[in-house]
Amino acid sequence: MHYLLGALNKLTKEYVYPKIATKDNKYICPDCSMDLILRKGNIKAHHFAHHKKSECSYYEKPSETQIHKNAKYLVKTIIEKNMNITFTRSCIKNHNETFKIPQFNQDYNVVLEHSFQHNGSIKRADVAILNNNHIVYIFEICYTNKTKEINRPEPWFEIDALELINNVNETSNNEIINIKCIRNKKCDICCKEEIEALNKRKEIELEKMRLEAKIKKEIETIELEKMRLEGSKTCTCGILQNDICKCNIPKYNKIDDSYSFNLKKNKKHSKVEVKERYICNNTNCYKYKCSCII
Repeated sequence: MHYLLGALNKLTKEYVYPKIATKDNKYICPDCSMDLILRKGNIKAHHFAHHKKSECSYYEKPSETQIHKNAKYLVKTIIEKNMNITFTRSCIKNHNETFKIPQFNQDYNVVLEHSFQHNGSIKRADVAILNNNHIVYIFEICYTNKTKEINRPEPWFEIDALELINNVNETSNNEIINIKCIRNKKCDICCKEEIEALNKRKEIELEKMRLEAKIKKEIETIELEKMRLEGSKTCTCGILQNDICKCNIPKYNKIDDSYSFNLKKNKKHSKVEVKERYICNNTNCYKYKCSCII
């Protein structure tokens, strides 16, 4: 198996990936600096290979560091050459976002291992597009470990190294090179939907609280009216219902020998005399014992 890693132009030392390499130029290995063979057949993907006598395994068994470094150079090259590139990103809810890289010109600069300050510490981006020394885009290359979200400012992309290398070298010349971002994040649509859902839940909760308060107030009003109506009734012994003791275990004390009151019955008043009257001495009671004869 040959990995589709790039090589260096022997004359200019420019990084070249197999798809755009030509047999008119000579190329050397970025790792051992030995001459390479450019294989551009009609069956297999174009690739570089060492001569048989070479012991370098750069294109057969590259290390993680070599693949990572090659992918960084590849991103830099395709941007500087104004290749037809788009970056797509699927968020955690599968919303697709597409980003178009601006045409590279003298106002832009593509920098490898760019240092910058973020969240109070110095960070280093694998590849950064700068405009007047200001970051426009950041590209992180992932082979095994992904970059933490909090360590990079927006907008930034994370790219699978091998997927990038294979995709660029296998895409036809007249096709758009579509590079996928592998960040697992919420997109703008997700954030907007979550905010709308949160606001809707708040409105529902507020409406629920308003209805509960309204019902509670209506119940209290009914209860008060009920108590008022019941309390305004006079017992046959002349004591208002609200003034009658309702203790489970009352403590009655006699307070006088007799009293009289006018009892209204069937629209007629009659004088009623009660021989004894008692009051409950329980704490917070002090109401009368009903003296009716039942």
